[in-house]
Amino acid sequence: MVNPQTIAGQRDDRRRISGTENYPRNTGTQANSVGGCPAEEIKEQTAEPKQFPTLSADQWNSFMEFMKKFKTGDNVEKLAGIKRVNWLLDTGASYHMTGDKNVMFDITPVTSIPVTLPNGNITCASHIGRVVIGPGVTLDRVLLVPNLTCHLISVGRLIDDLPCHVIFTNKFV
Repeated sequence: MVNPQTIAGQRDDRRRISGTENYPRNTGTQANSVGGCPAEEIKEQTAEPKQFPTLSADQWNSFMEFMKKFKTGDNVEKLAGIKRVNWLLDTGASYHMTGDKNVMFDITPVTSIPVTLPNGNITCASHIGRVVIGPGVTLDRVLLVPNLTCHLISVGRLIDDLPCHVIFTNKFV
C-alpha cells in the first residue's frame, strides 16, 4: 500500500506561477485536494453542496446534470476494443482522478486518501494507478475515487509529468 503522506508530499514541489508571488497560499476556494488523514475519520459526505463564490448550488446541479450525459457506462467504441472516455482538464486538481477502475492499469491499493470535491463534499481515493488517454500518452499516479462520475486531468500534474505546454485562451491563435 502507498502511504498518503508520501503521495501528498510529492506535490509540494509544484511550480510557482509567475506573477503570483505576492498572493497568499492556501487561502482560496479549495477545488480538488489530497490530504492524509485516516479513513475512519472521513465518511463520504452527501450533504447539500456548499456555496462557493465561483460555484453556486444551481451551477453545481447544472454541471452534474450535464456530466450525466457523458457517463461512459457500457458504451464501448469499436476502435481496437478500447473504451472511449472523456477527460476534463481541471486547473484546481492536485491529481488526475477517475471513478472507473476499468480504465486503469498497474493499480495499487492505497490507504484511504481523502479527496475534497469541487462541491465541498469529501470522499476517499482507494487506489492509484496509470491510464492511457491516447497514443503515447499515459497518465501516472491517477487516483481511483469511487463514485466520482467524471474523469479529471490535473493541469498542474500534466505539465509537471509530460513535455507539454498548456495555453488557455478565448481566441484561436
